[in-house]
Amino acid sequence: MPSNNEEPAKINLEYYSERFAKKLFKKFPQWKRYADHYTVGEPDDISYYLEVQIPPENPNVTEPLRIQTYPQEVLVSWLGGTHYHFDSWPEHKDTLYMESAIQSLEAIITDQIVFYNIKKDGKPVAGGSYNPLTSELPPNVLSLELGSVILRSWLSGHDREMHA
Repeated sequence: MPSNNEEPAKINLEYYSERFAKKLFKKFPQWKRYADHYTVGEPDDISYYLEVQIPPENPNVTEPLRIQTYPQEVLVSWLGGTHYHFDSWPEHKDTLYMESAIQSLEAIITDQIVFYNIKKDGKPVAGGSYNPLTSELPPNVLSLELGSVILRSWLSGHDREMHA
């Protein structure tokens, strides 16, 4: 039984997860403290994948920015389940998807990506994201026909609420 002074055993992440973790924490070393892992497989053949949950900077949001790795894939999600898949399908030969994931994370935390959530009668009915520097909020979102629209950005610079 380990004493209180011993460090827990180091987890060896699956190969692509480890490569992505190195790139991610080189760019965002402050996020390493939020890193964890999850397991997939049978007891005699377990793989460990990266999971990072970063507390939001925006005081209007309680949901963390979540980063998870899968076999040759990175999933980034925030605010009501809006998410991005980054992978190398179908070839599985390059790792450019890792750089794309990191670029998107940088866009999120610098308010270049705004997330929207549409609620009707208090229940989520749709969600998505857009880049306010290069595009307008989709017109169907602005119509409020689906319900109330809540806009949130990481630093809160684009936060807005529009109610039907």
